Amino acid sequence: MNDVKRLKRAMRGKYLYLRDGMPEDVRGVKSAAIADHLCRTPAYGSCREVFIFYSMGSEVRTIGIIGKAIGDGKTVALPVVSKPEKNMRFVQYTPGDRLIKNMFGISEPEPVANNIIDSGDKTLIVVPGAVFSKDGRRVGYGGGYYDKYLSQNICLLSAGLCFDIQLDDGVPEDECDMRINLVITESGVFE
Repeated sequence: MNDVKRLKRAMRGKYLYLRDGMPEDVRGVKSAAIADHLCRTPAYGSCREVFIFYSMGSEVRTIGIIGKAIGDGKTVALPVVSKPEKNMRFVQYTPGDRLIKNMFGISEPEPVANNIIDSGDKTLIVVPGAVFSKDGRRVGYGGGYYDKYLSQNICLLSAGLCFDIQLDDGVPEDECDMRINLVITESGVFE
């Protein structure tokens, strides 16, 4: 394991521990502020599709963003991963659609032929992570799915959601990493 991977693993553990320790009520208030900041960005205003993760555990809650985007007439799609191919696709989601847990415990919609959505120049992709820098560097959960997707697909912009306690200017970067355009916390938007 090289030094960058070792540092990423250590940072991932540290920041997930900090995030997990945040009280649930505090996480809810901060998640609402993050959602408000995201939905006020020009990127959100001009997008037609919002590709977003369905939050789990101690992540920034995304259900409010999903509901607002659908209410605003935007197409919402959630990621579906395929581990053997290390591939990720986005599947259209509306509240009430059945979600199933994948091998990582992440809730996903069932992909069928007519609900897989391709990204385009009006797609805003919202990305999870363990730690972010204000200039868009990110340590995810270690699978590389978002980096691969972002490197192979057109999107309007990418936005990473995290709490202030997950910001660190020392985030390492290697040749496979894709920077995020916007980092959004309860304090505001960093471009």
